[in-house]
Amino acid sequence: MVCVFRNSYTKHGTKQRTQNYYIRLKDYRYNKWLNIPTETKCKKLARRLANLLDKFAEQVAFNNVEPSTLQAIMQLPEKLINQLIRHGLLSETIIAVRADLHDLLKDFIQCLRAKGRNHNHCRTVERMVQTIVRHCGFRHWHDFSAKKVEEFITNLRTEKKLSIKSCNHYIGAMKQFCRWLVDNGILSENPLRGLKKDDPEKDRRRVRRVPTDSELSQLLQQTRASGPSYGLSGEERYRLYLFAALTGLRSKEIASLRVQDVHLEETPPRIVLPSQITKNRKQAELPLHRDLIPILRDQIAGKSPEAPLFRLPYRGNICRMLRRDLQRAG
Repeated sequence: MVCVFRNSYTKHGTKQRTQNYYIRLKDYRYNKWLNIPTETKCKKLARRLANLLDKFAEQVAFNNVEPSTLQAIMQLPEKLINQLIRHGLLSETIIAVRADLHDLLKDFIQCLRAKGRNHNHCRTVERMVQTIVRHCGFRHWHDFSAKKVEEFITNLRTEKKLSIKSCNHYIGAMKQFCRWLVDNGILSENPLRGLKKDDPEKDRRRVRRVPTDSELSQLLQQTRASGPSYGLSGEERYRLYLFAALTGLRSKEIASLRVQDVHLEETPPRIVLPSQITKNRKQAELPLHRDLIPILRDQIAGKSPEAPLFRLPYRGNICRMLRRDLQRAG
């Protein structure tokens, strides 16, 4: 039967007792008793610790440690955990669960890449999780606290002046990491499950709208008549803008298109979008507007099937190029 006691010792010929309690714990594997020192002077708290350790020792003996019990054990003070390690109650397999968050995050990002997430998405998620972990002072997964994350998000909004939408991205990245920890048996439940995203409409920084027909026509005419910009001629930018306007494809999707994805001789003429470049990771077929047929026929003439359909500037310059042409068009 597990029990708590204050150990006795002799000092200057006088028998005294320790202020902190000890736990007399049975190791069911070898049928021997262990004296585990605690850092508490409260007998009631020492009893709760003793019951938890007794439950854990019994599960270790039967090689059936429950995730909830393991999580509770890993939240104990470091000195108490080291005692369990010294007595062999925490095996190498269980100790491995205490991996540093840096190592767990690396495994999480590798899992995202294995699922086909692009490099920029993985890098953004990793940066956001690292920022939260660093500012909240998390060292292990059992340090996670929804309150600390919420305080960090509040700091982003008040001091860093980030929008609600940007803050929601931080929350989403951290909750995604926690869900991965739960799915892999490291956490028994998501500690951030109660953390909610805010409504981005409360703090809309940019209002997006569809350009009118006259605005789009003005942009295309002015661009076609202009000179080179960001390595593309006026004609190249005209074709690029017209293609984007009539297909609705994103810049990343356009950059990933190859000549072999264009099927002008079929009925109806269409573009086949491979699953690797679509946002929902499903292959899609997009019928082509009749105004694009002659432009695309000239665009693919003399090119190999693996050649890019369009030349685009460096990703960071696409918006700058478009803004410059919009300013020129008035």
